[in-house]
Amino acid sequence: MASYAGLMTGAIVIIMIISYLLFRFVFEKWNAGIPGIAVTCGITAVISIILTGYGNANGGPPRFDEAIFVYVPAAIIVFGIMAFNLRRKGKM
Repeated sequence: MASYAGLMTGAIVIIMIISYLLFRFVFEKWNAGIPGIAVTCGITAVISIILTGYGNANGGPPRFDEAIFVYVPAAIIVFGIMAFNLRRKGKM
C-alpha cells in the first residue's frame, strides 16, 4: 500500500505539471474550458501510460496494466483539481 501511495503521488505530480503546461500554452488560447481540461488530462495520461508501460518492461513485454492502474486514477484526480480551479476562477 505504501508503494502504491508513492506511485500515485508521483503520478499526480507529473500529470499535473504536464497538464497545466499543455493547457496553459495550447488549450487556454482557445477558451477550451472543461473540455480542454479533459483532453489535456487524457493526452497526458495516454503518454504517461505508454512511457511507463515500456519503462516497466525490463526486457519483456510492455506492462501497460501496471501503468493504467496508477495513471488513470491520477489523471481523474488532476482533472478534478483543474476543473475546480477553473470553475473557482469563474472562467467557465
